Amino acid sequence: MGERNSNKNRKKMRINRIKKSNSFFRNFSIFKGILLVLLIVGLFIVYNIYSFNTLKANVKTFDAEISTNSKFVGVVDDKYYKIEGNVLKAFNSNKEIFNVEVKNIVGTYYDKYIYLFEKEGNILMLDRNNGKEKNNVKINSEIKNVKIKNNQIQLFNDNSVIILDKNLKELKRSEKLKNPVSYFFEGGKEAIIEMNLNNGVISSTITIKNNDTIQFFTSTINEVFLEAFISGENNILISNSYIYLIKGNSIMKKIFLTDISSFDYDYQKIAVADGKRIKVYDISLNKLDDKELGIDADAVSIRRNSIVCIGNSFIKVYENGNIIEQQAKDVKNWYINNQAFYTIYDNRIEKIEAY
Repeated sequence: MGERNSNKNRKKMRINRIKKSNSFFRNFSIFKGILLVLLIVGLFIVYNIYSFNTLKANVKTFDAEISTNSKFVGVVDDKYYKIEGNVLKAFNSNKEIFNVEVKNIVGTYYDKYIYLFEKEGNILMLDRNNGKEKNNVKINSEIKNVKIKNNQIQLFNDNSVIILDKNLKELKRSEKLKNPVSYFFEGGKEAIIEMNLNNGVISSTITIKNNDTIQFFTSTINEVFLEAFISGENNILISNSYIYLIKGNSIMKKIFLTDISSFDYDYQKIAVADGKRIKVYDISLNKLDDKELGIDADAVSIRRNSIVCIGNSFIKVYENGNIIEQQAKDVKNWYINNQAFYTIYDNRIEKIEAY
């Protein structure tokens, strides 16, 4: 009887040891599973951090020959254009597709068509695939500078600004100005920045009009007015020292800038490269974000979902509150359109698809 009880006890002990052993292996397997999951998650996070902080996957490169004689380089649909001497040349995959003789070109615009602006006031509109002339307009005024803004072609000289649409139809002509440097026109509203030189003293002037009636005017010798635009009731003026919010005839708000190097805007926000930082404001000058760039940006471009900043050795993209960067040494120039942001080198062009 005692022996049977002893055998039963030994059997129970063996069963308990087996249960404990199985429990240990079960727990160890669970522990290994947890470690494996953590490892996979860790690798996924590391991969995504690396992928997020590099632009390599979003950069397309194609060959190009850009020399010191290459002027007005532009890119559309991966075709690139340049003017060398008195010849406009067009290339596709480094193969020349056409060339056209030109003269006294002071500006170009590459879009659905190629627009060439001659100093004497002639404007040529060419087919961008074969170089054939589609339109030719003379504005009877010298052209000193060309800007493309709000789908408008803006032509500047010493005392006037002429606004054309993309079919070269004249929309607005503002004359009797003094060295206009910036002009905004939309729906009867105008914002004009002029730069005057009197007795060796430079002054900046801003005039805001509504249906030719002056609403706001000021002039200063203490700062340089750079750009002005209108969004609804908000008039925005950007200088080398401040961003101003103007309503009616009053300055409602101003933001101090320490060392502005570049800026861009749309009708919802303003992006300023200031003091090696990128600062983003809404149209009422409420600060949306402020991030370290570490570079003085030579150009800033607001895209649909991001802001591209380019310096002398880096391209940095601000997106969702983060900065992504890509090295860009020895950049000769850059070109921006609605498709992409292009960096131009001696032997190649890089297309950065930052949206």
